[in-house]
Amino acid sequence: MFKHKWGEGNLNIHDIVIYCNDLYKNNHSEYRCENCENKCKGSCESCLDAIHFGDDRRYNCKNIVNYYFCKYIYKYSSEIKYLFEAHHTLIGLDNLRVLSIGCGPCTDLFGILTAIENSEDNKKLEYTGIDLNDTWVDIHDYILANKSDDFKVEFIYDDVFNIIHSDKFKKEINPNIIRSEEHTSELQSPVRS
Repeated sequence: MFKHKWGEGNLNIHDIVIYCNDLYKNNHSEYRCENCENKCKGSCESCLDAIHFGDDRRYNCKNIVNYYFCKYIYKYSSEIKYLFEAHHTLIGLDNLRVLSIGCGPCTDLFGILTAIENSEDNKKLEYTGIDLNDTWVDIHDYILANKSDDFKVEFIYDDVFNIIHSDKFKKEINPNIIRSEEHTSELQSPVRS
């Protein structure tokens, strides 16, 4: 059980924004993504607009994920924080076992940690993030390297349907909170043979 405080274990939302911003700024090419295969041709802002407004473009480059993290982490993590604080059933759980489907930049993890920090009770947190896209791995590695030992974090790069039908899901993950980062309309049906 723990009472999370930002900075303990060196996982600090502000520091990870600086880390992602440095990775983004220090790309050694003359132009951002000079070999970009996407319609944006090097503008991460244009790429984000394309992703958010219906293009088939996805988070497939390190620059776009770092740019996304810096631009949206505070906004989306605060939404999760407010959700947890508003719904006492969620924050009232002593043991939060979170399964985050399409975890990406872990906005939900940061929101939950902030809600725990603001609560009066000690909480146990086990967070499992599942994503098909391993482009987020630098951010995930930073989280793992700088988190407190007081809570568990794990990342799995696989199809969620492979995970939920596994023994690991039932025996180890066993979530009491399931969160999907994507909208249902964006989920693709699995191909069954």
